Amino acid sequence: ESEPQPRPCTFHEISAAWVDCYVRFDGVAFIDKGCWCNTDPVSGELQITEHTIQNETGEQFTVRVLPSCHYASEPLPAGKGSLYGIIDHFNGRYALRVVNYGIFFR
Repeated sequence: ESEPQPRPCTFHEISAAWVDCYVRFDGVAFIDKGCWCNTDPVSGELQITEHTIQNETGEQFTVRVLPSCHYASEPLPAGKGSLYGIIDHFNGRYALRVVNYGIFFR
């Protein structure tokens, strides 16, 4: 059985019809620096963290990261690349939740 393949798409295509779809954003870069998940300064626990990615035309999109992912404490990738994930709708806006460590940057 073959693995599911993400559907390539652009930020402006995302709508309610894309929620729970496995997608791929190409040619994106993280605006933020740091790790995938921030650490709570009081408890020292990793927190749900949102980051912003930008495409080549300057459009931006949110990436939402859960502290349960195995790469939560790793640094965000530098440069441009592709992110694979599931589209979520949270708090009135769309976000990408990276799954299966679908990160390909160079």
